[in-house]
Amino acid sequence: MGMYSVIKNRVTTKYPDVMAEYSEWIIAHGNATFMGKVRAYSHLLCMLLKHKSGGVKIQKSEYEDCKREDVAMLTERVKEYDIISFDVFDTLILRNIERPEDVFDLVGYIINMEDFGTARKDIEKSLSQSGNYSIFDIYAGLELQRGITKEILDKEFKIEKKLCQMNPYIKEVYDVCVEAGKKVIAVSDMYWPKEYIEEILRSCGYSEIKDIYVSCDYAMSKKDGTIFKLLKEKEYSNKKIIHIGDNYNADVVQAKKNGIASIQYMSVYEQGRKYRHTSYEKQTLGQSVVNAIINNEIHNGICKMDKYEQFGFIYGGPLVAGYCKFINKKAEEKKIDKLLFVARDADVIYQSYQKFYDKYDCEYVYASRNAVAQLAFEKYPDYFIEKVLQLRFIEKTKEYSIEEVLKQTGLQCLLEKLKEINLSKDMVFEQNAMQKMIELIYRYKALIVEAFAPVREAACLYWKQVIGDAKRIAFIDIGWQASTMMCMDYFLKEVCNLSADLYTIQLGTMRTKWNNAMIEKDKILSYCFSDDCNKRMGDLFMYHPVRVHIIEIMFAAPHPTLISYKKDEKGQGVPLFADVISENISKNKKIQSGILKFVSAVYQTEKNLECEFMLQGDKVFQSVIDMSAQKRYAEFLFDDYYFSNVPCDAQAEKMGKFIRKNM
Repeated sequence: MGMYSVIKNRVTTKYPDVMAEYSEWIIAHGNATFMGKVRAYSHLLCMLLKHKSGGVKIQKSEYEDCKREDVAMLTERVKEYDIISFDVFDTLILRNIERPEDVFDLVGYIINMEDFGTARKDIEKSLSQSGNYSIFDIYAGLELQRGITKEILDKEFKIEKKLCQMNPYIKEVYDVCVEAGKKVIAVSDMYWPKEYIEEILRSCGYSEIKDIYVSCDYAMSKKDGTIFKLLKEKEYSNKKIIHIGDNYNADVVQAKKNGIASIQYMSVYEQGRKYRHTSYEKQTLGQSVVNAIINNEIHNGICKMDKYEQFGFIYGGPLVAGYCKFINKKAEEKKIDKLLFVARDADVIYQSYQKFYDKYDCEYVYASRNAVAQLAFEKYPDYFIEKVLQLRFIEKTKEYSIEEVLKQTGLQCLLEKLKEINLSKDMVFEQNAMQKMIELIYRYKALIVEAFAPVREAACLYWKQVIGDAKRIAFIDIGWQASTMMCMDYFLKEVCNLSADLYTIQLGTMRTKWNNAMIEKDKILSYCFSDDCNKRMGDLFMYHPVRVHIIEIMFAAPHPTLISYKKDEKGQGVPLFADVISENISKNKKIQSGILKFVSAVYQTEKNLECEFMLQGDKVFQSVIDMSAQKRYAEFLFDDYYFSNVPCDAQAEKMGKFIRKNM
């Protein structure tokens, strides 16, 4: 074995993801010439260095980096030609799967033949060494080696067709060319013969393509230029031809070599790959579908979503889609009667669940840390002190008077007792005052319990109506400590006299003194991370203030937060709401719109394919970790988002400024 082969084998073994990406680069750019080899090896060296340093450092937000040439300008450039030639896959057509070979694994998944993808790839690899080949050659080999019949070929084509969709950017160019009376043709290096390609193109809205040239029909290809030579010298010798395609070597270099003008339309996969969390060796089909849906929408060239809608689509969408699937899985395991989606963080999750994953009785309910702390005060006064009073001090965004704090926390009954601890209502709420107020809370616990009685009574009425006859309920909340559930478990059972068994299904959980017992009883179920699974990811997230706030922005509902409960004029228990930060309502709605668009796209893809993919919590959450690690990226996204719950100088501090301070 030569030195080159030894080095290549060692690099492939140690860096399989890098080598897989490098192989794709070679296919796209070529390395046949001496200078081609120099460029290829230089590119490989750069890839290895980036991998060793922790990957690509993203300096530009994806929202800024998804622009292409204005489609009107492109159409003007091609209108001077007689023949407009388009590549098919990744140009005229986009597929809802990240890489072409992932189709084979998908076929195996659907037909329940686990090693089909591997066998399919091996046959194609052996055939490629002898030149052009068709799908029939591939299946002849599969039948000979594995006994796989043409019936599976038909299934593969149906799956391929269902994955395909029109590229809206290229479709606009195509439409202008057709209206101008230009002759439009398609040229593809592909194993599907012309009649198959034609069927796919028609299903995607391309019904005016006059000729289709496929490598397997002509025993010629784009990558060696022979099919372009045919077009230029025989088919359209007296015509001006321009070709548009994604592969730099096959669609640009080889076209120009044969006297055909060319324009590269870089594939959406190439445009978006540095932003996607991809591991070629470990990637699941679900992740492949997720990445493809994002790339197809964001990088096609005419995405109309603004940066907040894109943020929801790219990062919130996969998280919510996977979470809804996880909710149903755990609800089935625990035999849940009713799902309670807790406001405000579960708003868009509830909308997504109702529209696309509705399997169990569910309701959007109102609970908050402050409100439930009042309901459980009699048993957990220390929880009220830690989660309401002390956090009020830690997270304060401006100086508050003691009177303001007591009113905000529902402790107005202590105003007349302040003189006992040498405080007055006009004094500033600071550390020494807080310690004295804690002493006063314990001294007058009975008085506070009595003051909270109307809230408890109204809350009882509200929650009894919500739970009804359900015996096993699950709260749906993003996390992180599930302390709300601890308070609600006490309140519902011991105050409301309800016997329902309570669970919480949430994105992530960190073990604390408040939730330890419930974790041990398997009452808290986590999708992305917990102390028992993916703990390192949880640590990366929970101990990074920017990441926590980004998730809170992602799930912030465009309606006020609950502060307590009251009786209405009919004597029924209803929520009592605080004011909302009006500056962010439109932004929150756009984020939710993006999330819902993504969830809809995943749902429709699965519906078309008649199969469902599980989206691993750690994989979809990793993309949020990656994004938030890029200061420039995160700062751009949230530079005009107002966030009042961060310890900054102003009440309505911009999130972008907070990111600059904390990254």
